[in-house]
Amino acid sequence: MRKVGGFTVAALVALAFGSLPSAQGGQSVPINVQPASAVDVVLFSAANAGKVVASTGSDGKGTLDILKLANLGKIAVVEEKCPDRTRVLLVASDGREPDSKDCRKKRVGVFWVGRDTALNVTLSGAPTATTAGRGGMSKTTKEILIGAGAAAAVTGVVVAKGGGGTSSPTTPTTPTIDLTPRFGTFNINATKTTDTGCNFNGSFSGQFYVGGIADGSNLTLRMIERLTRAYAGSMQSSGSYSGTGSGNLDGFAYTGTVSGTATNTTVSGIETLNFSTGCPGKMVVYAFSGTK
Repeated sequence: MRKVGGFTVAALVALAFGSLPSAQGGQSVPINVQPASAVDVVLFSAANAGKVVASTGSDGKGTLDILKLANLGKIAVVEEKCPDRTRVLLVASDGREPDSKDCRKKRVGVFWVGRDTALNVTLSGAPTATTAGRGGMSKTTKEILIGAGAAAAVTGVVVAKGGGGTSSPTTPTTPTIDLTPRFGTFNINATKTTDTGCNFNGSFSGQFYVGGIADGSNLTLRMIERLTRAYAGSMQSSGSYSGTGSGNLDGFAYTGTVSGTATNTTVSGIETLNFSTGCPGKMVVYAFSGTK
């Protein structure tokens, strides 16, 4: 971001390893499986075809040693449902899914080694929102409206008769929100809109990563350019997101915020950086947008 005469050793180290876990205590990432269930996580790559690299407990929680996935980059996450078991398959670009005649497979996401801070898997058994087709009401929406109308009619009959029993209509449940289509890595361009004295570059190109739990909680946001900034936050059902974070940009310690909106294919937002060292008391703001 900032114009300097040359890269320092710290900057070069940040460039090479900034998005990777440290050698001390950062080699594992959490696994979250929904609905909660005990499953094996199995790697399929050219070097390891069918190696179990992790398992979850009945609560759907576990840990994954990412050193077992070193140098694999982007990995497809596949759900395999068989008559006697369910597994989560991690299929590398040089790997191949197993040929299981009686098993059904479904791709449920991707995992970026060195970028993603958790492996979040939503199995097909989890409830998802039913969307409307061709501008009309979805089947789920119609059933909810019809059910509500029927409940009102039953209540009216009981009041009119003044007794003779009561009815307890079932309250419709709200479908679970699935925001994962809005997650991913976007290629972005950013333009500086405010700089109160840090003399940062007027623009930059990079990537913006969005990932987290399907309902938008535990959201991880990363601004990936020469020096990566990480934020933690959440996303609303509308696709609007926000997060906060802090770090050090080659001697410029900062606290920051990022907010904006993500769709299935585009992202836009504002990143605000407030500095305590380097240019203490000063602020830099970038506006950015991009596509997958």
